[in-house]
Amino acid sequence: MTSSPLLWALSLWMIATAVGSVVYWVRWFRAPHDQEWLPAGYVGHEKALVYPNAIMSLMLVTTAVMTIFERPNANNVGLVAAGMMGLLAIIDIAYLFEHDLFRGERGGRVNAAMVLALLALTCMLIAVPLS
Repeated sequence: MTSSPLLWALSLWMIATAVGSVVYWVRWFRAPHDQEWLPAGYVGHEKALVYPNAIMSLMLVTTAVMTIFERPNANNVGLVAAGMMGLLAIIDIAYLFEHDLFRGERGGRVNAAMVLALLALTCMLIAVPLS
């Protein structure tokens, strides 16, 4: 088991991100999405992202466990997870900009916080060797 505080912190960040993703989607499916400013096709677009987010979350938890237990390929799995997160964040950023969803009255701060958090963890997984 790793004794590195940095790797423990990064592993907990990965697990928290995975749990946060699951919580986001549970809450999202329970919300009505009836705001008049939501773009046409919003629900269909978002539903398509559930599966890649689920796989990303599984990859993050797998990477965290592999890191904690010092498995040799943790870095490789982490890079795949980082690639998924980075791509999903870029898709979100493009969609949110295209539909003016970074405006404060349209949940812009929450949207910005989510994509920035994903990009920050993406950068950490690329920058910090896990194994």
